[in-house]
Amino acid sequence: MRFCIGLVVLMGCDDSLFVPQQTFGSDWAGTREMLSVQCADCHPSGSQVLPEDDLRADRVSMPDVVHTDVCEDLGKYVVPGDLGESQLWRIVTGIRRESDPPQMPSGRSKLTDAQVADLEEWILSGADADCD
Repeated sequence: MRFCIGLVVLMGCDDSLFVPQQTFGSDWAGTREMLSVQCADCHPSGSQVLPEDDLRADRVSMPDVVHTDVCEDLGKYVVPGDLGESQLWRIVTGIRRESDPPQMPSGRSKLTDAQVADLEEWILSGADADCD
């Protein structure tokens, strides 16, 4: 028992040791799933009903926002082929501009290197989002 308590104290608050190191893939299906899983705490899916007093009630689903952004060629969150101009890339890697939102995911483990690599590959390969 003492060993477990000491181990928890040594690990501090880094929940990355407890979060499964899941990979999703570098296509739209994988990117959508990664955004759904990693961002759902603060950006619930459009089908999730939240009580009005929930602080997340006015936030939108990240997969839906990114899909709309890419399919309507808005270029706010993702600029296909351009990491530096893709706000989503900047905020998950911490390479933020002053006008960007805080680094995400907020209050949770950062994306794993494999998840970041998949997102990078998706953006660089043109950010296909099955817009048909």
